[in-house]
Amino acid sequence: MIVSYFEAGKIIDYIVKRWGDAKLVDMIHAFAKNTPTVDVILEQLKMEPEAFDKDFSGRPQGAV
Repeated sequence: MIVSYFEAGKIIDYIVKRWGDAKLVDMIHAFAKNTPTVDVILEQLKMEPEAFDKDFSGRPQGAV
């Protein structure tokens, strides 16, 4: 459980650094409407969830 909270905090920091506080608030509002995570990433960050995961983890696109 602790690792999950730590990872969630890292993701929040990453979103704020890349897109800003306002985008994080927009995402929170979308989640409050029970929008699925995949749709929130697509709509709010304008990227595919897989691309978000790769970008967050620091792996170049297309790397395995």
